[in-house]
Amino acid sequence: MGAWSTPVGLGLLALLLLGLALSYPLSHDEQQYVAGAALLFDLQIYRDYMYIQTPYWAFVLGTAIELVGERPFLVGRLVNWVLSSGCV
Repeated sequence: MGAWSTPVGLGLLALLLLGLALSYPLSHDEQQYVAGAALLFDLQIYRDYMYIQTPYWAFVLGTAIELVGERPFLVGRLVNWVLSSGCV
């Protein structure tokens, strides 16, 4: 094992996580998180719509959706992939 094996292994793991993030079937939980994040800049969370989680994920995901401007489900999965890869 050379010095390159760890970065290559981490890169392969990141690609595996990307494949899983993009191919996993859509769930009703994901719809609730993305909808809450997409409404974040037009309405006030908890006052104007119900959001049953703490607001942190809505703020992170809502900011990413606002920056990209379209395809909120894809943005959500990519943000989730980046954060998951960062934990590895």
